[in-house]
Amino acid sequence: MPSAQPDESPLLIPRIAAGDASAMRDCIQKYSGLVWSITHRFTRNATEAEDLSQEIFTEIWKTASRFDVTKGKESQFIALISR
Repeated sequence: MPSAQPDESPLLIPRIAAGDASAMRDCIQKYSGLVWSITHRFTRNATEAEDLSQEIFTEIWKTASRFDVTKGKESQFIALISR
């Protein structure tokens, strides 16, 4: 059986919206590189990028219920919040 592609993995944002703390941990693990790279590109400072990344994951937790799978990918939702 072929391995699952990243886009085929179970969505985390709906689980976060439902209050699943383990989904939030999984989201941080999966998307921390994406979030950090976006924040670092804007700040050019590693410490600031790290602080902003924490704030962004808090915002993801708060706004997860607004994610609509019919309007885009989970990674796009996270990147949009990060920008």
